Amino acid sequence: AIRFGNPVNEILRVAEEEQATLIIISRYGATEDTRGILIGRTAADVAKRAKMPVFVKHPGVSPDSGV
Repeated sequence: AIRFGNPVNEILRVAEEEQATLIIISRYGATEDTRGILIGRTAADVAKRAKMPVFVKHPGVSPDSGV
């Protein structure tokens, strides 16, 4: 389903609704200037406010990348 609103609030709302035990989120989004950023604002806020563990993934790492 497509959700509208504040991304952090919506991610946390869906996690609660689905009774998620883990949130996996990219460390920064496509619209953020990533030079020098260790973690984007949305990922940081989700990690800070979530009631469950949050895995912040580097966008260039995948199971097939060998990293």
